[in-house]
Amino acid sequence: MKMYNSNKIIAAAIMLLCMIGVSCNSSPGSEDCRQYKTGKFKIRNDENGTVTLLRRTMARQIEVKEGETDTLIMAVRWINDCEYELNYLTGIPDSMVDFARSHPIKVQILKTGKDYYTYNSSFKGLDFELKDSAHRAE
Repeated sequence: MKMYNSNKIIAAAIMLLCMIGVSCNSSPGSEDCRQYKTGKFKIRNDENGTVTLLRRTMARQIEVKEGETDTLIMAVRWINDCEYELNYLTGIPDSMVDFARSHPIKVQILKTGKDYYTYNSSFKGLDFELKDSAHRAE
């Protein structure tokens, strides 16, 4: 059995969630969430100003940081209209692949607005969460 250093796991978790991006207390209706199942979205990291562009179909989510060429590709599995799971396919450093493949990311849409949604994301099996907003991109 492969053992992971807990500091490396936490660092990897933070890096992956930051790449994906991931705030509110009310729960939207299913019909509100459906409008965000597919499309193009932007997630801005307020701490460092980076913007992640993502394109989601019913089966895949493709992410790239603005101004970069590295692409993160994940499989999407919808649990219900407001909750989905992301499973790593390709696009991260080799040192993080084992971790990414063994810890799918669960995303729950918490609130929807006209052109945005807020969500919570977490790694399955870890006590770590990240909240953020995604805005529809043209």
